[in-house]
Amino acid sequence: MTGLDFRGRVIAATIVMGCGVAIPRLVAAQESDEEPRYLYYRPLIDYGSESVQGPLNALTNRGLSNLYYGGDHRDVLSVNWGERFGAVFGALAHPFEAVESIGGWGELIHREVLIASPEIWEWSWTSNVAGHIVAGGLSYRYLREWLDYRGVPVPALGASAIVFGANLLNEALEWPRGPKERAGTVADVYFFEPLGILVMSHDGIARFFTETLRAADWSPQASFTLPHARVQNVGQVMSYKVPLPWLGETRGLLTIGLVAQAGLIRPIGDGYNLGWTFGFSGRGRTVDPDTGLERWETDLAGGVYIDRHNSLLGSLILSEHAYTRVQANMFPGVLPGALRPLGVWLTHNEGGSWSFGIGTRHSMGLGLGYDLDRPASH
Repeated sequence: MTGLDFRGRVIAATIVMGCGVAIPRLVAAQESDEEPRYLYYRPLIDYGSESVQGPLNALTNRGLSNLYYGGDHRDVLSVNWGERFGAVFGALAHPFEAVESIGGWGELIHREVLIASPEIWEWSWTSNVAGHIVAGGLSYRYLREWLDYRGVPVPALGASAIVFGANLLNEALEWPRGPKERAGTVADVYFFEPLGILVMSHDGIARFFTETLRAADWSPQASFTLPHARVQNVGQVMSYKVPLPWLGETRGLLTIGLVAQAGLIRPIGDGYNLGWTFGFSGRGRTVDPDTGLERWETDLAGGVYIDRHNSLLGSLILSEHAYTRVQANMFPGVLPGALRPLGVWLTHNEGGSWSFGIGTRHSMGLGLGYDLDRPASH
């Protein structure tokens, strides 16, 4: 590593952390002290998906979300993290070179902000908006309130460090990248992630998502599994309940992340809601070596969900040909008695193998599981 590269990486890290401190303060200076303290975090709910949210959940489900696609990277101890992070910070240390490799700033805006291809699954702006600006911004807002509730000093800085850390983990898992893909890393880390923090630092915008759309993190209970040191049952999933005035209390249900599904959800009494969705789940990600454009491979999928007060209690997701064919989660607060703090999950994976595990609200979203690999045929 050269001295120039080291200085560049220090500069990149400083810019990232500076965004996390400066942006929220600039926005807070414009807002009234009479605004409610917490818009997203609900400390009194000790059941369901809400009970396992926190820094560790954000780092695993958001940072390791690409493991949803399957493949060798699920064996996380076998990943050359040093090489991958070195490549990511190398791109961030030389952003102008990365942008020039695809033809300049006009081309970067064309492919990252506008529609760069007639193929919908090659539209980078959809994942940038849904994944970085909205989901990333909401993750920041939740973590800032989570840390503030626990008396952590400068919660905006801590929350920014976690969401940027998750973003960098995600970028590292997407490497090795070709020269024409490095501009995407620059755009994600230097533009879209800070923009998400800026957007969701504004109480009015955050209230629209958390109150009008009832946004919630319905990610599964990511777990470290034995005996192969894999991460299973992983991937960030955000839910949104869209008002439909002509259907009374029934709302439209959107689940967005490494799935893109739509359906309906309806109250069934005592704060419980039952919903279903149909759409797509991610199967993989490919990159055109000539253009550097990313393409998401998808399969048909559907899900059934039950929540209480917008905290997910259980879900069942079925996919046609994705790595995870069946994904069932029961969150803490469902099992009776002394088992109430525990959550359980089960997946049926590509190749016929099964995985299962347990989580707890005290572990903040990271559980422990076991892989029942199907014996190899002879």
